Amino acid sequence: MKIRSLSPLFAVAGLMLLSTTVSAAELRVRCEQRTSPARAKISVDAKNLAQPNAMYSTRVISGGNQSTHAPLTAVGDEVGFDFDSNPADIAAGAKAIANNFIVGGAVQAALFDSAGQMVVGPVSASCRVRSPIKAK
Repeated sequence: MKIRSLSPLFAVAGLMLLSTTVSAAELRVRCEQRTSPARAKISVDAKNLAQPNAMYSTRVISGGNQSTHAPLTAVGDEVGFDFDSNPADIAAGAKAIANNFIVGGAVQAALFDSAGQMVVGPVSASCRVRSPIKAK
């Protein structure tokens, strides 16, 4: 019986592992809290989704506050969600949140598929705080 090299098998296994690592879903959370006028703004963006063009929703949590965005259809393998307390941004499609939604300068978010299963997360983010410019 002749023993063949296992290197082609390891090469295939390595490529499979690499493709799994490269295609892992990623979630980016950005947030901003303004003091005057008071405003809360959160953006959740996902990429490298396993099910392109599928429906996804997201939930954001800060302190005791939470809000879930209605499902959106991914464009290819990416989908983005906006939460805001600014009426103009709400009218443009952002999910309405209170201007004091962000507690302690931090937010957590998670992404869910159409069956309600968590795809990625929770991911935490520290929020940028913007204060009014003081006149000299």
